[in-house]
Amino acid sequence: MTGVIDEATCPQCGDPHAYTEFQTRTFEDGLFCMKCGYRAWTRTLIDRKRSAADPEGRRLFKLRKDGARIQRSFERKGHGTCCLRSRTGAASVLSFHKSLPPAQQQEITAAIQAGRWGDREIDPNGSYLTVWDDRARKVRLVAGLLPRERAEA
Repeated sequence: MTGVIDEATCPQCGDPHAYTEFQTRTFEDGLFCMKCGYRAWTRTLIDRKRSAADPEGRRLFKLRKDGARIQRSFERKGHGTCCLRSRTGAASVLSFHKSLPPAQQQEITAAIQAGRWGDREIDPNGSYLTVWDDRARKVRLVAGLLPRERAEA
């Protein structure tokens, strides 16, 4: 697939560095904020009957009567993120679909400070945990440093 990756402003927290991706073949797009965990995406529906009958085995889009593609859009509120970066630079980013309980926040914070998540070694200077503060309508950093803050420090 061919995609275009860019940045946009997150509609939830206002971070100007939310990750966007547009797939030129499927016309699908998505936005993900690594700061608050907000995500939104649009996907093009596949016509399963036409695709199953296609002699070349292609996946064909579902079309309206006027010939336009049928798409569905989704949006999920962010409740925070956790980025666990290895010492080699590879990272796993988790976004939360509900508020993270204080016990789990403490567990992740301790792992970041110790530089270890289970049997995996992580970089405490490249890892972080955020939660979304609904009352204040802003992101609260619980542990670590956000990438932009690290660059400025």
